[in-house]
Amino acid sequence: MNDIIGLKKLRQDAQEIINKVARGQSFIVVRRSKPVFEINPVHTSKPIDLRAWKKAAGMWKGRGGPDPVKWQRKIRQESERTFI
Repeated sequence: MNDIIGLKKLRQDAQEIINKVARGQSFIVVRRSKPVFEINPVHTSKPIDLRAWKKAAGMWKGRGGPDPVKWQRKIRQESERTFI
């Protein structure tokens, strides 16, 4: 079921609406009593394949820049040491 909300309510209660959309609720946003757009939750039909992401990150290997996967691990380790 789509709930109807105005642009003002969307601006004022954005976080609440985001939370409801994340739980599966849909909204139709109106301006001056006319529908402007619809907000729907994103439904993924399959889980994200992390191997594809790793392959994409690895495409920069050997191009003179740092390996993005190693760089990200290094940043995470440094941030953990800094805040602990």
